[in-house]
Amino acid sequence: MGQYGGKKRELVKHVLLSIILNISLCGLLAARFENFNPVTAKKMVVLIASYNNEQWCINCLESILKQDYPADKFRIVITDDCSTDQNYALLHAYIQRHELTDRVLLLRNDERQGALHNWWHMVHEHCENDEIVLTHDGDDWWEPDHVLKLINEAYQDPNVWLTYGQFKHYPSGKLGMCQQIPEEIAQAGLFRQYTWCAAQLRTFYAWLFKKLKKEDLLWHGEFIPMAWDVGMMMPMLEMVGTRFKFIEEPFYIYNLITPLNDFKYDDGKLQFYLNGFVRQKEPYECLDHSPFDVAALIAEFCAQYERPITIGEFVAGGDASVLELSRTLTASVCVAFNVDDVREAIAPLVQRCRVLDAQNMVVLSEPLDFDRVERLSECEQFDLLVLCDTLHRFGRQWPTVLSCLQECADHLIVHNRLAKNDDGQNLVKQQINDY
Repeated sequence: MGQYGGKKRELVKHVLLSIILNISLCGLLAARFENFNPVTAKKMVVLIASYNNEQWCINCLESILKQDYPADKFRIVITDDCSTDQNYALLHAYIQRHELTDRVLLLRNDERQGALHNWWHMVHEHCENDEIVLTHDGDDWWEPDHVLKLINEAYQDPNVWLTYGQFKHYPSGKLGMCQQIPEEIAQAGLFRQYTWCAAQLRTFYAWLFKKLKKEDLLWHGEFIPMAWDVGMMMPMLEMVGTRFKFIEEPFYIYNLITPLNDFKYDDGKLQFYLNGFVRQKEPYECLDHSPFDVAALIAEFCAQYERPITIGEFVAGGDASVLELSRTLTASVCVAFNVDDVREAIAPLVQRCRVLDAQNMVVLSEPLDFDRVERLSECEQFDLLVLCDTLHRFGRQWPTVLSCLQECADHLIVHNRLAKNDDGQNLVKQQINDY
């Protein structure tokens, strides 16, 4: 009995030890992966153009709201195109009843403008450049609740700037005509010569749409009334080249019961004509990089100046190129402005950023001191550090400060007003060049 009891105690000890080790291991793993998020939820905005859709508008809206996606990462903008039915009233009542005003923006036109007019103004007036835009008709809807997840997965690839998908007809359930555009067509930019197949669900970065020329979307001085999807998608495909993705799952439901389908007007003759009208326009050039390709932006910006250090007059009065770069970059960047007029120009940026936030853009609106320099030098590597009217505050110790700052940035651009005359300015330039 004593021997059995000893074995039992030994077994219990081993079990307890195993439990303790597993708990410790779980704790270590939890600490290790506490901030690990392999998929970043990108910002999206669903744009809905809606006209006389009283029978379908709520179903459309609910199919989007039920998506299994972080609520703070997507929003909806709806334009009611001066409907003559209860479309606007139903949407407005639904949004108010469910307290959705922080997630759904409802707009209303005083007169009917057409879908492309609505897309143009919604993107330009209500979308940030880095948001992914999803265009949606007010009488269509989505079936599953993972649509936004699929779109987000596609855009995890930095070489995807645009997607299009497959759809199903309602009520037949028949698949649409969408298909993968051959790589050789995309590489050659021959989208206008290829069969049209880039339909719903259409998504793209807002900055890409904003590169469209308004005159290319007009017919007789007005936005193209039909074949507008070809009109806006064709040039965007040309700009992205091969940087697009076809999503094959048919989650978009294309409503054929509604009398408002374009092909039902004039037996489709005007739609056919405008399709040809769009295809005859001058193709767009393929873009080298996106506005959020930090490496390309920095290389392009720094190529204008001597590297790694440059003194220039691009800050006095507020330099547009530096300001635009600071607005555009979303990677780790530190921008230090200390000139009053420039500080005022970037005030909106300061409100959106935290000093020394290495995960995003950093704006230092106060003069640098030794403490801030030390903290900067301890930060993660910056892609670009722009210092404006700063070094003179350190007197003869500015070479030491400069040395510290060089270690925390791949590219360092310096503007300084150490001297008020040309001879003094040239002397400072020579000192830093020698350094």
